[in-house]
Order: sequence, then C-alpha cells, then structure tokens
Amino acid sequence: MKKTKHYFLLFCFLLLTAGKAYARTNIPLVKDTPGGNINDDRARDAVPPPSAYLEGNTIFISLTYSFPITAAITGENKECLFKTDFSASNEFTINLEENSIRDGDYALNIYYHYNWWRGEFSIGAKKPTPTADGSIVRHGYLLYRVEGTKATVTGLSKNIYGHTPSDAYANPDTIVIPSQFTYWDVTYDVTGIENKAFKGCTFTSVELPNTIEFIGNSAFAFCKNLKSINLPEGVTDIGGQAFEQCSALSSVTIPEGITTIEFGTFYWCSSLTSVAFPSTLKSIKEKAFRFCYSLPSIAFPEGVTEIASYAFENCLGLKSVELPGSLRTIQARCFFQCLLLTSIVIPEGVEEIMPQAFNYCVRLSSISLPESLTRISKKAFERIANPVHIYCHAQEPCEIAANTFSNYYGILHGPQGFKEKYQNDALWGNFSAIVEDVREEALNDRTDVSPAVLSEADESFFDLTGRPADGTQKGIYIKNGKKVLVR
Repeated sequence: MKKTKHYFLLFCFLLLTAGKAYARTNIPLVKDTPGGNINDDRARDAVPPPSAYLEGNTIFISLTYSFPITAAITGENKECLFKTDFSASNEFTINLEENSIRDGDYALNIYYHYNWWRGEFSIGAKKPTPTADGSIVRHGYLLYRVEGTKATVTGLSKNIYGHTPSDAYANPDTIVIPSQFTYWDVTYDVTGIENKAFKGCTFTSVELPNTIEFIGNSAFAFCKNLKSINLPEGVTDIGGQAFEQCSALSSVTIPEGITTIEFGTFYWCSSLTSVAFPSTLKSIKEKAFRFCYSLPSIAFPEGVTEIASYAFENCLGLKSVELPGSLRTIQARCFFQCLLLTSIVIPEGVEEIMPQAFNYCVRLSSISLPESLTRISKKAFERIANPVHIYCHAQEPCEIAANTFSNYYGILHGPQGFKEKYQNDALWGNFSAIVEDVREEALNDRTDVSPAVLSEADESFFDLTGRPADGTQKGIYIKNGKKVLVR
C-alpha cells in the first residue's frame, strides 16, 4: 500500500513538472500599423483578431476564418529574425528552436486581413548544450558556421534573404559583421565569409572586422547596390568572382598579404574608378578586371609576374597603364579594347607579347618595346592608331607575325646603329619610316630614371622613351630627371 502511494506521488510530481516545462503562455495581440489599400476599416475590424500562444518551443496561431497570413518575429530594435508567408488555413505553428530563436524578449508580428498585429513574448533561460562543429547558428540577422571557437559567415537569415528595401522587415542597408559573438555561453571569433554568402543581396555597404582572414568565391557577387567595403589587413585570400558585377562599387584597396587576385574577382565592376594594389601582389588571374569600364589608370607594383589573359579586357576608360619590370609575358587579350589608352611602355624583362594583347586599342599611338623582347604574336597590336610610333630598344629585331601591327606600319624609332638590320627584316622593314632617335637614358631602370634631357629647360617634359612632350595630357612623364604623373 505504501509503495502504491509512493508511485502515485511520483506520478503527480512528474505531471506537475511536465506541465510547468511546457506551460502554455498566451501572446496578447494588438493592432499595429495598418496596411493595404482597403478603405473600409469597418470591414477589416469586423474580422476577429488572430490569437496566439507559446508552448514549449512552438508558437501556435489561430484564426476564426481560414485566411493567408504573414508572420514575423522581431528582436531588439525591431530586428527581423524570422519571416514567412502561410497559405490560407485556420491554424499555424512556428518552431522557434528550428529557427535558432532562443533565450530573450521578442515580438510576434502577424499580417492578417490587411492589418499588422503585434504581441510580445519571452523565452526563459534554458540550459546551454554544446554546439557541434559545422552547425549553422543565428546571431542577429546573420547565419554562421561554427568550428571550435571560430565562426564563418554563411549569409543572411534565409527568412529575410532577398527582400527589397521597401519591405517592413527588409535586409539592412549596411551589413556590420562583428569580430566575435556569444552563442549559448560560447564566444566565437568571426574569421571568414563563405562562398556565395551574400550573393545577390541588396545592401549598399559592408563593414568587416579585423578578424576576417578570407572572403570566399562569389561572396558578394551580384550585390549591385554595394558601393563600399573595407578589406581588413588580416585578409590573405579573396576568392574568385568575389565581387563580380558589383556595379556600384567605386573603389577598393586590396590589403597587404594578398598575393593573387583570382579569376573574375572584380569582373564587370563598371563603376570602379580606383584600385590600390598591395606590394605583396604576384599574380592577376583571368578576367579579374574585365569590363571595368570606369577604371582610368593602373600602376602595378614590382613583383607582379603574371597578368593573365583577359585580365583588363574591355576596360574602355583605361588611359594609363604602368607595367612592372618583374613581368615576363603579356598574355593574350590582356588589354584588349582599352579604347582610351594612348601609349604603353613594355618594361625591360618582358620576353613575349601574346596574341591580341592590345588589339582594338584604337588610340594607341606610342609603343615602347624593350631589348629583352623575343617575340610578338599575331594581332598583338591590331586596330591601333594610324600612324603608330614604335620605339625599339633592341639592336636585333625580334620575331613578329605578318599581322602584328594590323598589316600597316607607322614610324619605327630605335637606337643608333639599328636601322639597317630592321630595314632588311621581311616584316620590320615594312615600316614607312625607320629613324635612329631613341635616347639611351630612357633605358635606365624604372625605379631610378636618369634625365632624358634634350633641352636644358627645367620645366621640360619627356615621355618614358626620352622624347619631348608637352605634358598637357594625363600620363607618366619625366621632368627634372624624375617620373611625374600628370592627372
């Protein structure tokens, strides 16, 4: 009899504690901001309001009449944490734990029959459980993948991803990524942005913390409203197509430590007017800056050994290019159709210019070729200005194709004693004039240019081949024995 009594008391205790753990809490809803274009408020008010209650980790919503609704949960500062549309029904449920909504104070927002209804609720403290490595967690409006005590951003909450700025629960205009955050008593350092994390989002600016080490492939691709982003010094890897078609992005400073600009990283950033390269840069891959229409000038740091095919193709506004002495090959179509480029100095050390490298640079009228050059491939300078001035620094002619210079030849300039060998070459000999007027001073190292003086006037300008220039057009000149940039 006593044992039966004990079992009965234990059953009652379990029943009471279970009821307490999953107690039902009503969420009182009041009318918030009216919406819609219906003018008859009486018709709207005639519909009974929705009702809602919280039980365990689930919100239950009931309607008198079957009707489609929109439900959203907001946190502090009306920050949207969850948003979805439900089809017509009388009852709806929202699982809070599945949507990473845990301890804290929140508001339930329901758009029903042309009105927003709002009610506040709280979720009490729960015993934290360890978050498994590789799990996706929510903090604020961002989702993270956690590994140990590090976290990488995977994107915005899927429930608000892609909404337009006119939406009451839209994406924020500025994305601020924290250096760390705390989730269930564990503090995580934010170290990276994952592949495609923000692809196609509508925000206009991004603030990255100094803890970010990498930005994944296509991380900000097609963010067509993105105007500015800071790239912290700690970033050592920016993925391919990371900023593809960010057509509002106007300037970027690539941090020290970056050695490679990957395939299509800034492809079709049509508003880009300024790029600052780091001294650590070694390689620029295919199509990295293709279709950057507004880019006016490029100066590569010494140490760059690769500028790949199509890297600056169709940079229609490019007027000035300063190539590094560390370069050995200019790849195919590298500067194809740079319509405003008027002059180019190929630095000493370059051995080969590949097919169509400067094809369709229709204003290119001055080309300086180094002594190191051994081969210029077909159509490398097709459809350039006519006539064109070619300044050769080699006594021996390098190999060229029949259509290297678009099958018409301008004026060939070179050092003393070069003329006869070029005249006797089957292709170089086609130039309309061959003159020996290239000054040796123009052959000096780019980092220590000696005066290319043909006049004693202190204010005289000379181009990089040593020829007099008026200095009125934008570009790099020699003045008083030093390189100067005229903007």
